[in-house]
Amino acid sequence: MKSREQKVDDRNRPKKSFFNFSYKRYRFYFGIYIPCEYVDKPAFNNDLSFSCSVPSPIVLSNHRHACGVHFSKKYQTIVLKNSTQTPNNKVGHANLLFDRWTSKEKKTIISKRTGISYKSHYTARNLQRIYTSCYKHMYAKTLDNFRFVPSTKASTARKQRERFNRSPRRVFGSIIPKNNGEFNYKELISIGRKYGFLFLESQYVNKRISHLKHTRTRVTPIADQFQFSIPHASETVPAVADVKADEIIETLAGPVLTALPYNPIPDMFIPHKYRNIIPKDPIYDEKGSFIVPGSREWFTFMYKLEIQTAIKVAEERRLRLIQEEQIAREEHKARVQKLARDEAAYYGTTPHYLDKRRKLTDDSTTLNKIYHDSMSRYRKRLLYNQDSLTKEHRKLKAEMKEFFLRFPQDTGILPAHRYAHKDRTTDENSASTSEDTKDLECRPLKCDVIKTSNISLHHDLVVRKRARHDSISDVNTTVAGSSY
Repeated sequence: MKSREQKVDDRNRPKKSFFNFSYKRYRFYFGIYIPCEYVDKPAFNNDLSFSCSVPSPIVLSNHRHACGVHFSKKYQTIVLKNSTQTPNNKVGHANLLFDRWTSKEKKTIISKRTGISYKSHYTARNLQRIYTSCYKHMYAKTLDNFRFVPSTKASTARKQRERFNRSPRRVFGSIIPKNNGEFNYKELISIGRKYGFLFLESQYVNKRISHLKHTRTRVTPIADQFQFSIPHASETVPAVADVKADEIIETLAGPVLTALPYNPIPDMFIPHKYRNIIPKDPIYDEKGSFIVPGSREWFTFMYKLEIQTAIKVAEERRLRLIQEEQIAREEHKARVQKLARDEAAYYGTTPHYLDKRRKLTDDSTTLNKIYHDSMSRYRKRLLYNQDSLTKEHRKLKAEMKEFFLRFPQDTGILPAHRYAHKDRTTDENSASTSEDTKDLECRPLKCDVIKTSNISLHHDLVVRKRARHDSISDVNTTVAGSSY
C-alpha cells in the first residue's frame, strides 16, 4: 500500500485500503489503517486546531489520502503535468484527426497473443469521390500491411495459430455461400472488408469514421461552415468593401492580371456522350491535383464518369422495373381479393370458406344431375315398354275387348291380383268407361312390381295389372271365353 501511495502518476487511480479472504466457513476483512491527517483550524481560534484520525477509505497516487469528509478540502485542485493536452470535445478530436491525416502518421498494431501485426492510418476522400458518392463521411481508417509472424517457440507458435484460426471460422462460418458451393477469392475479400477482418498481406480495409461528416454531398466543402479544419476545403470569397469617394486609391503601374472564370467545357471536339455529364465544378484527381479540361487526364476521368453514369442509369432502370412489377403484382393481388370477396358474397359466405362452399355447391349440382339423368332414362324406357307391345299382346288385347263386348254379364273371370277382392258387379245404371279413361288409368309411370328389387320374392308370380273393362254386368253370361 505504501508503494502504491508513493507512486508518481498523473492519472487518478483509486486504491482500496482493505482486503478480504475466506477460510473454510469464515470470511476475514483486514483494513490498513492510514489516518486522514487533515489539520482543521477553526476561524475563531487557531489554537484549537486538531488532526483528523479517521481511517482513509481510499488511497490515491502522489501521496493522496484522506477521509470522505476532508478529501475535497485537502485536494481541491489537481494540476496536470502535460498542459498541452488536446481538449476533449468534437472540435479537438476533429483537429487532431486532421493533423494525423496531413502528417500521414501511421501506427503499428502488434498482437503477441495471435502473432499478427498490421498498420493503421487515416485517409480522406478526395473531391472526385465527394462529387460521385452519396456518402457524407470525411475520413476513413485504413488497415493494411498485414503480417503473421509467429513466435520462434514451437508451443507458443502453435497456440498463436489456433487463436488466429478462430477469427476466419467466426467470420466466414456465419455466411452460407451461394448455391451451396465455395467462396471464391473476390467473395472472401468482400466479406473481409465488410467485417473489417485482415487475413492477407495484400489486403486493406477502410473503416468509415461516422462522427465527422459533410453537410452536403456532391459539392465542394466550404471551410467556413465548420469550426474545425477539414480536408479538401475551399475558402469563401470575402465581401468587397464599398470604396468611398474621399478615399485615395493607389493605382498600380502596368497591366493587371486577372484569372478567367472557370469553363468546364474545353474549346475542342467532345463526344456527344460526354456533353451532358460534364461536371460544372473543378475536377481533381485522387492526390488533389487540378485536372485541366481537355487534357488526357480529363478524358480519362470523363470515360470513368460515363461508365459510372451508365451503371447508375441501368441500376435506376432496374429498380424502377422492380418497383413497377411490385406495384402490378399488388394491383393483381387486390383485384383477385376483390373478386374473391364478390364471389364469396354471391355464395353467402366469406373468402376463407369460399372453396368449401364452392365444392359443396358443385357436389350437390353433380349429384342432382346424375339423379335427373338416371330417372329420365328410366321413364323413357318404361314408356317405350308400354308402347312397344308385341303382336301377340295386341292380338290378345283385341280378343279380350271383343269377349267383354259379347258377354258383358260374365262373372266367372276375375283377376287373381291381391287387390282384386272387390266385387265387380255393378249397377245396371252405372255408366260405361271410355277409352280415354282406360288409357289414363293404365298409369304407365307406375313402378312395376315385378321389376322392383326391394319387394320380397313371393310376389314375382303375381299377374300384372291389366286395363279396366267395361262396367256392363256380365254375371248372366252363359258362354265362357278365352282365359287370360
